[in-house]
Amino acid sequence: MGQPFIDRPMRTPSYFCQPWDLPVMLKTHGMMAIHFKDFIFKQASRCTNRLTAAPPRFIPPPPGDDLYHQTIQAAKLSLIRLYFDCGHSLHPALVRSHYEPYLLAHPDCMVANALAALKAIGTCYHNARLDLPMPFSQTALEALSSCRINDARDLPNEFAEQHYAKARMQLEDVLFDEDPDLDTLITLWLLSCYSLSTSRYKQGRTYVALSWRVALQLQDRYLPHSPQKSGEGAEAETWKRLYYCIRNMQYSLEDALESSQNFRPVVLPSPIGLPTALPCEQNIPELHHAVNVFSHCVRLSVLPGGPHKTDKRETIEKYLEALSQTRVSSTDIKAIEDQLIEFWTCLPPEFRLTDTPMGFMDSGRLERQEPTAPVLHLNLMYYLGWLMLEARLMDDPSLVDLSHISLHGPIDGARALLVLAMSSDALSKIIHELHRKARCHFTAHWAALVIIMLKAVAHCSHKGIRTMAEQNTALLLQTLVDYPSIRKAFLV
Repeated sequence: MGQPFIDRPMRTPSYFCQPWDLPVMLKTHGMMAIHFKDFIFKQASRCTNRLTAAPPRFIPPPPGDDLYHQTIQAAKLSLIRLYFDCGHSLHPALVRSHYEPYLLAHPDCMVANALAALKAIGTCYHNARLDLPMPFSQTALEALSSCRINDARDLPNEFAEQHYAKARMQLEDVLFDEDPDLDTLITLWLLSCYSLSTSRYKQGRTYVALSWRVALQLQDRYLPHSPQKSGEGAEAETWKRLYYCIRNMQYSLEDALESSQNFRPVVLPSPIGLPTALPCEQNIPELHHAVNVFSHCVRLSVLPGGPHKTDKRETIEKYLEALSQTRVSSTDIKAIEDQLIEFWTCLPPEFRLTDTPMGFMDSGRLERQEPTAPVLHLNLMYYLGWLMLEARLMDDPSLVDLSHISLHGPIDGARALLVLAMSSDALSKIIHELHRKARCHFTAHWAALVIIMLKAVAHCSHKGIRTMAEQNTALLLQTLVDYPSIRKAFLV
């Protein structure tokens, strides 16, 4: 069976005899198309209670009810704190020392309302401990029940919907009447996430497009930036982090939903640099660690846009992600693989979960190392990069003999299947570990994707790989206990 990469790939003599620059036909396997076109953008929203796709109608609060106002404010403040205590560790887009006190002091601003809405519908374990109040009076509730198709007594959703509607109104008041500022960008980003999470795809795409436009407009203001005050530095760094978050959303939507697949506006190399921890963040070890890992996640997401890459090669990568059926050069595929290997090689040792860039993962080492949730998430993204690439190249597992396949052999469908099997093995153990020790950061649709891949690998003729696929499928099914509809689909 194939051996893992050792340090850097060592090429056998046959490497120099192979016609390496032959064209490779990218395949669009049914399981990949189903996942991207159906599962992520349609079924994944079922992980939260599905909301109506119609825009919510804002119901004004009852006048003169101080207790009601205090209850709503207390719930909103709790959600803001939960965001910075939990979800912020994986995606520290907002500089905490600057925005947490600001939002707690201004809970009625549009950023706070948008953040409260998004956090209220999240699957975070801590959300279950919140007793979110009804965001309107009983009379208003009865009026709302007649125009909403979902259960109006679903308090977390109704709380979220009302704050989403309020943030929309506040945004519309400033979006076209004033020059956009960072608060506008943050609100657009949060509303984009909320709209996509609640299956409002048309609205979500509009918000993402506006977010990207505003991010580019603000570039001259924040880059290059020599802050005179600490707050200015926090805003400039927040803009930089949001730029990358929104960039990923922009081309992800183009990948899955656009027919034109014009990737040039988002693949051009960017001179803004990677996110860095500010002095106020370096004083807090957990926060410093989170920002450092986030910076590596950003580096992984923009590998093709580096100064040593061409627009052509990055466009090829986007076609890979977009499931385009086309032919590409095997040297381009090799270059993309080399980028991933180089990325792994440059990682700090404490951020790695294996001794080689690709191979089967040791569960014992994973337990002994006890990686943090951000490190697990970083490695999840790394192995997903491999999986998404090799799934486009692999042959039918039932027709491939892996007995003599090597990672150092020619780039073909059999080798791709071996790499995909190794990637699926690593992803299974990472996802299980996230579910075990950081359940708030567990995402069901990644578990579902890997199970789909493992189901295919399980048809492989190689007994060892077939057994690995079956064991990892059982492992991932354990993580879907709280998602019975998804789990049931794989047990049929």
